[in-house]
Amino acid sequence: MISVSRVEEFTATSFSALAYWNDLVCGTFTGLVVDAPEPERFRASMRRAALGQLVLATPHSSTCVVRHTPEHVRMAGDEAFLIHMQRAGRSVNEQAGRQALLEAGDFTLCTTSAPYALHLQGECEHLVLRMPAERVRAKLPHAEDLVSLPIRGRDGLGAIVVAYLQSLWEQVSLGRLAALDDELAESLLDLVTAACRRSGSEQLDLPTRRVARRQQLLAYVRTNIRDPSLSVASTARALGMSVRNISKLMSDDECGLAAFILEQRLAGCAVWLKDPTCSHLRVSDIAYHWGFGDLSHFSRSFRQRYGESPRSFREAARRLTQNH
Repeated sequence: MISVSRVEEFTATSFSALAYWNDLVCGTFTGLVVDAPEPERFRASMRRAALGQLVLATPHSSTCVVRHTPEHVRMAGDEAFLIHMQRAGRSVNEQAGRQALLEAGDFTLCTTSAPYALHLQGECEHLVLRMPAERVRAKLPHAEDLVSLPIRGRDGLGAIVVAYLQSLWEQVSLGRLAALDDELAESLLDLVTAACRRSGSEQLDLPTRRVARRQQLLAYVRTNIRDPSLSVASTARALGMSVRNISKLMSDDECGLAAFILEQRLAGCAVWLKDPTCSHLRVSDIAYHWGFGDLSHFSRSFRQRYGESPRSFREAARRLTQNH
């Protein structure tokens, strides 16, 4: 049995309401920053309850923009997925290059492993469910592919999810549910992930989307291959992906992204070492140009890949050119 903590209530109505609200939402959901067009008039309130590993909350606020930034992603602790269900008002949820416009009764999925933004229009109220990432992925392995898809709660499976969450929150907030047994918690996750999966199959051609995202990933790496700061982590930040999702996109290859970056750099160096028009460049110049910051690492990696040192490789190519 998962114990349900008492429902906590918070209100941000003082002059420093926005600063207080920023601290509160960070402590409830994940790292966030809230900006309001009129900070002095900003008002917000929230009720929340912990259900073991799950958290339910009903934030209400005036017009604002909520952002989970790349810096928040880097500093985040445990990764989680969030269901944002619109109870009142309208909002636009942005993540992974998509926008989900939500009206009352709609919901969408987002992940804390990539930046996102919520644009709240007027007085808005949400019901937010925070779920541990590992429990979501156990049921929905490619959950990151399904973020910011609008799921309508007016009929079908979406309506069942909305009714389930509303009823659960009502029982918790009234103190009528003292515990959430494991079976009930699993059924909630089953229902939520099934709705996200159904929405994905209806709105996306997932295999085609994965191919497109992989092509975007590799194109970014090839374009920035000479940047010495290029890494798996920097690529993930630049493309708004998680490192885990990048690993999945590269799962069909014999090597991961770090090995792909190294291979591309070594291949570029090899081409230049063989090119007579680059004969005036020192080996170190070529290595630095292709993004290597450590010459020892470059020489060691080159020898492992081509079976000889960069200098010997260049001499062999030069002799072969002269003989022809």
